[in-house]
This record gives sequence, C-alpha cells and structure tokens, in this order.
Amino acid sequence: MSDEHKHQRVEISQILLHRCQQEGDETVDVGPGGDHRARNKLLEHLITGDETWVHLSTPETKRDSTTWKHPSSAVTKKFKVQQSATKVMATVFWDSRGMIFIDILPKGESVNADRYCKTLERLRHAVRGKRPGLLRGGVVLEHDNATPHMAKRTKEWLECYRWDIIPHPAHSPDLAPSDFHLFEPLKRHLGGKKFEDEDELINEVCDWFSKLNANFFTQDKSSYVLSVRDKDKDNGEPCVKHYRIRKMDDGGFFISAKKTFGSLFDVINHYRDTSDGLCCRLTGACPRIRPVVGFRELEIKREAVKLTHKLGAGCFGEVWKGTLRRVVDVAVKTLKENTMSAEAFLDEAKIMHKLTHPKLVQLMAVVSVQEPFWIITELMTNGSLLDFLRSDEGKKLKFTMLIEMNAQIAEGMAYLEDVNFVHRDLRAANILVGEHYEVKVADFGLARILDSDDIYEANENTKFPIKWTAPEAALERKFSIKSDVWSFGVLMYEIITYGKVPYPGMAGAEVLQMVEKGRRMSKPTNGPIEVPDSYFDMMLQCWKRVPEDRPTFDSLQDFFANYFINVEPSYGELDAM
Repeated sequence: MSDEHKHQRVEISQILLHRCQQEGDETVDVGPGGDHRARNKLLEHLITGDETWVHLSTPETKRDSTTWKHPSSAVTKKFKVQQSATKVMATVFWDSRGMIFIDILPKGESVNADRYCKTLERLRHAVRGKRPGLLRGGVVLEHDNATPHMAKRTKEWLECYRWDIIPHPAHSPDLAPSDFHLFEPLKRHLGGKKFEDEDELINEVCDWFSKLNANFFTQDKSSYVLSVRDKDKDNGEPCVKHYRIRKMDDGGFFISAKKTFGSLFDVINHYRDTSDGLCCRLTGACPRIRPVVGFRELEIKREAVKLTHKLGAGCFGEVWKGTLRRVVDVAVKTLKENTMSAEAFLDEAKIMHKLTHPKLVQLMAVVSVQEPFWIITELMTNGSLLDFLRSDEGKKLKFTMLIEMNAQIAEGMAYLEDVNFVHRDLRAANILVGEHYEVKVADFGLARILDSDDIYEANENTKFPIKWTAPEAALERKFSIKSDVWSFGVLMYEIITYGKVPYPGMAGAEVLQMVEKGRRMSKPTNGPIEVPDSYFDMMLQCWKRVPEDRPTFDSLQDFFANYFINVEPSYGELDAM
C-alpha cells in the first residue's frame, strides 16, 4: 500500500469517526428561529464490520488483517482462513429518532444484486413496521470487494429511495474497506475480552447490536455539541470546530467548568458577546440548505415505469400501481384526454416538487415530455383514508390509533402552514394510508402558495367540497391556512366516525345555511367509539366563525401528539393497533 493510500485512509477514518462521535450527542442549532430539537444517538454511516474489529484508523494490508492479537490475549488469533474470505457485512437503517435496524451478512455467505435488492426491500418493510412513519433514510457503503453494491440495479434501487451511498477512497483492492467505520462504543465493549475463534467474536458483536434495541430511542441529555464555523489558522480554509456543552446535576450547563449557565440560551448568548475561550465569537446560526433538484431532473422515460393494475379512477384521470425501474413500487397518476389542460395537471407535480415532508406524499418522478402525462409518487399501499376507515380492517382501529392518525395529518399540515401553502381540499379522501397505518397528506391539485396577506382568492370556476369548506372560503372564495383548519375539524369527524359522511342527510346548500347561522355539527353518538368531550371540543375550536380564533396546525399537532399525557391519561394503558 502506497503512502498516499495510507494517508487517505487515515484521513477519512478520522473524519468518519469524529462525525460518528459528534452525532452521538445532541446537537444544538443556535440563532434566531433555530431548531433546538434533540437528535438521538445515531450509529450513522456505519455499514460494514470486518474481523479486525479494533483497527479504527491505522491502515493495514490484507496480510496484516489475517491475524489479530487482542491486548488481553497471550497468543495471536487467526481470524481469516484465507485472504479471499468474504467480510462480515451489515446494513444500517435509521430514522429521525435514531438507528433502529441492522442486518448482518455472515462471513462466507455470497450475495448477488437481485438478492441484495430483495434484502433491502425486506429491511425497509421491517423498519417501517417497527417505527411507523419515521423512516428517514439509509446508507450503503461501496465495497472494494463486494461488487453487488456497485451493480446497476442496486444503485437504481437506492437512488429511487434517495438513500445516501458513501464511497470509500480510491485504493488498491487489498485494503479492508470497513474497519475504519467502527466506532468507540463497540471498541470499548470488546476491550479486555478474550475470544477463542471468529464465531465467538462475531456473536459478541451481534449480541452488542441486539442489546442496543432498548436504547435506540432513549435520548441522551447529558451533553450537547456546539459546532462553530471558523478558518484554519495555517491555510485560511473554512473548518468546523466542536465544543461539548455539558449538563450539570442541578440543571446548569457549561463548556468550561470555570463558567456555568442556567440554560442553553444563556450559553449561546454569552458566547455571542465574547469568544471566552472559543475559536471565535458566535454570530448566527448556519442555515440548513436543502439541495434543490430542478423539476426537469425528475423527468424519466415512460419505459422506466411498468403499470401493473389500476387502483382507481376519477373525473380527470386514473391512478395505477406500477414498478419504477423494476424494483420500486409506485403510484402513477395519469391524465384522461380532453378533461383538463396538461399545464393544470402538471401544476400539481410542480407543487409537490416544492414540498418535502415525511407526512406529505412524495413526488418521485414525472413523464411530461409527451402525452399522456404521468405523475409518479410513492405508493401508499392501503389507499385513501376514507376507504380504509370504512373497510373491515379500518373498523378495528382503536381510539389510540385514530388519535395517532390525527397527529400525523396535523404534522403534515403544520409543515404547509410553516411554508405558507394552503391545501384547500383537506378531507379523508385525500389522505393516503401506508403500511402499519402511516398516513400522509396527498392530492395537491388545489394547493396554492399564499400571498402577502396570507389569503388566496379562488376564481369562480373552481369547485370545492362544501361540507369541508370554511364559510369565508365557500362564500367569499378567500382561502387561508385557517380555512384548512376548518376542514381539519371535519376530517376529525370522518376519522372518529370511521368514514361517515359529515352533516348526514344534508345537501351542500343546507350545510352552508346552517353554518352561516352559527350552528355546527353535533357530537357524534351511537358509533363504535364514545367520543371524548376533549376531542369534540377541539373540533368546535376548528369551526370558529372568525378564522383567527381557530387553532394553528402546530398546536393541533401538539394536542394530538400529547393527547394521552395531557388530555385523556386514562387511555394511556391502551394498546394501539
């Protein structure tokens, strides 16, 4: 191995280890409007493990890695029968709260591209089943000696789900690519232990992984990390320096024990005034910039999608289940000829392209160069929430899961509220249900960005579902996020009644007259669930006559997310499906 390879290996090792260690603590995003939400421990960017578990940043050749002498062992243990032995590989998935699943491929077991794709799909389903709605992404390391990871079909699969692929540096094939991805906790766990053979070592590591399950979602609030952008004193290049903010038993905080503070805000405010030992004085939060993908970059060839069967049809088009690039199940929305303009049809895709949130159905691709136009989105396997609530499976949902669905929808709408978009057609028919009862806001055909007055005035030709539409929108055609809140109140009725039609027995005109007179729907009775007063009271809050008096979606999300803690603690012991 050349000196250049060694240097490159050590440098990347140190960067990845440092990143893993830093992200193992909670980070603090400072500055006006900064997000102070905690990030749990992530075993991030760790994909593989090989038999030289304690080699972290010291490069070695394959010959060196065939043997390993633990500090506590009197003799050298040989862990590779032959130099061409397959490495132990693991794939890690994590969500917004922490890493939740690891799949290990034992030494000597072969894998091809087809099997690897199926394994990833199986793991994805397993992850989503364990923490519904929270799957954020995955990472795959490109191996030097595992060609399936480089296979075209595998890479297409990963690109479809927008997972990161971490390349390792260009080097000679005799390097072990995974040893520098191990991290300090595992090293400490293995320290001082003796292993008779390779299987014993691997079992110990697997056992260590499995015991982490109970702690994946436990927040470690003993310390935080303050990351400060600075310039290298030697070459003037930008660099980032990290400072650990420690928490005291009495609730205080400090970076240096010489100076303590009552809160994190006090810490930040102090170092805004003076550097006081830091590399520089704090000025403001670094912006979080999401890479912008041009709409045209989502364009794919029609041949890349195979339609399998029709899921439904409407006035303007059909929805099909399909397969993207032969590996990813998707939903395909098509436009019927002579029903609406191509521009209006593609407007929905352009709006979806601007909106990215886990609780909104995500746009994956478009076919817009030539008719018929297609909009390709992620597939939500259980269809619309309205149909699902009316199904045999939906009717079995317990109250706790209905509350969780309300919370998920409110979370998605809170995002639209934050980015100043109005949906204008929020109802159960336009909410989609995925695996394990994950729900997402869909159908953005009427969605619009609000003007400076937070109002969107619709034209006279636009039609709206009267029973879900706020009075100021139905009568004056003035839409705002508060008119969406009104619709959410009606959606709450649909959810708690398992899909019953709101204002039963009344026509749209009658509903409008009733609402104008200040009357509202009464509390649902005679249903499978006795509706708590707290739930119905929130529905009434959403139906306040003055839009400004209605709750925000942010407060609605908080209301439902903490419902069984703050509102109905008696339900706390019930199990949700």
